[in-house]
Amino acid sequence: MGKARLKSDLALALTKTERIGDIHSSDKLKGSESTYFSESSRIYLQEAVPRAKLSFMNTLTLNKFDIYSRLSYFGKVTDPNTGVADGITKVDANGHPVYGGKVITDASVSYAFTKMFRLTVGANNLFDTYPDKNLASLTSGDQFIYSRAVSQFGFAGRYLFARVNLTF
Repeated sequence: MGKARLKSDLALALTKTERIGDIHSSDKLKGSESTYFSESSRIYLQEAVPRAKLSFMNTLTLNKFDIYSRLSYFGKVTDPNTGVADGITKVDANGHPVYGGKVITDASVSYAFTKMFRLTVGANNLFDTYPDKNLASLTSGDQFIYSRAVSQFGFAGRYLFARVNLTF
């Protein structure tokens, strides 16, 4: 049958952005800091990107085949806008929507016909996972189904592909 080889990789990114100290401004602007650095600006900088991202990747090589899989977890994010809870999306204590963490699966299979020619077929976001829906679209008829302010992993859904590699 041939020799099989499995290569696995694990990647973890943990981030935290927080304000340290007071906002320093000219005396003319004292007391109006919230005008140019609002609560929604704070959320956008501190909570609008996932604090955790975890990826687990495997490549199994068997003869002329490569089988690849990747599971990626994107942590929760907070939208700086406010909204009304819909029973699906949660809101924080100040009414900001909190979109839950999600797992995205990517997979592909390659076959090397020769040393110079390889064909790969696969899918990104294999199970067609989408972010939680924008509260405004559910409550007020907003035209944007997904938040325009935050994006964990995009909202295009499944992406199928085929790739030809030529090596000279």
